[in-house]
Amino acid sequence: PGLCFLSSPVVEEFVGAQYRYPARADFNQSGGPLRYRLVEGPAWLRVEEGSGLVWGIPEEVGEVEVEIEAHDEAGETAQQRYTLYVLPVL
Repeated sequence: PGLCFLSSPVVEEFVGAQYRYPARADFNQSGGPLRYRLVEGPAWLRVEEGSGLVWGIPEEVGEVEVEIEAHDEAGETAQQRYTLYVLPVL
């Protein structure tokens, strides 16, 4: 099937709380190590290149569009796009 994401994103978090989503992709044809990067997202969001961990602390309530990419040295890529809902603390 080729490189694809196996994980489902965490799509809700409270403002000011630690957001964590351990993204995971697999089945690349080369079988080599994968690297991850943030294609689209807010300034507070980070992706750890080697592990795929997406993390950060949301600064304001609202909807945030996020896109991450996994790629290998052979140039195979996969993207995952989702909306993160940042909720107010009640």
